[in-house]
Parts: sequence; structure tokens; C-alpha cells
Amino acid sequence: RIKMDFEEAKILWPKIVEFRKLHDKEPSLNTNHPLERRMAECIIYLKKVVFRFQYCVKLIFNRL
Repeated sequence: RIKMDFEEAKILWPKIVEFRKLHDKEPSLNTNHPLERRMAECIIYLKKVVFRFQYCVKLIFNRL
């Protein structure tokens, strides 16, 4: 389980973008580097946030 809040995700996002530019890949969960692992966890967290948001929007608009 990933413990993260949106504030931390906002801080990590520019680092993730820079990582992708430098390494031409997404950060990995299977690395020994703590920052790269945290960035990978951030991507998972943000994907879940987006999924929940899309689900809520779908529920709202299907009820109208």
C-alpha cells in the first residue's frame, strides 16, 4: 500500500518528468534508489487519483 498525499505528488511530478527525459523510461518500483522508487509510487498514486476522478464524473453524469 502506498502512503502519499496530493501535496507530495505535486512536488514529485517535475522530478518524474525530468527522470523520463533523462532516462527515456518511467521510474521503477524494483530499483534500489529510494527517490526513483518513490517516483514510481507517485505514478501509481496519480493513476489511482485519475481513475477515481473519472469514476466520480461518470457517476455524476450518468445520473443527469
